[in-house]
Amino acid sequence: MIVAGLLYIGFFALAAAMTRHGPALLGPWQRHRLTRHLPLLGWSAIALSLIGAILAGTDGIGIVTWCGLLPLMAGAVLLALTYGPRLARGGLLVALALMVVGAV
Repeated sequence: MIVAGLLYIGFFALAAAMTRHGPALLGPWQRHRLTRHLPLLGWSAIALSLIGAILAGTDGIGIVTWCGLLPLMAGAVLLALTYGPRLARGGLLVALALMVVGAV
């Protein structure tokens, strides 16, 4: 669950860093100075999810699970962007909840 949450956060950050999706996802935060670090945050979250999947799985199952979750979480961000940025922002709360539940 932590891996899925990190992947969603990573893809959300990468989408928010794009000039096309940034205004819809970030709103007034788009002009904040820290938004220039969103690509680094996105790629770091994706890399952390890979490390977590490798450590959690045995016999390569973690990597296979990560490869399956990759398009699933990217598709979730894509569908949320299609139907409304509020859904994508709400997905961040779900991703954080997944990470908390996975840690417990």
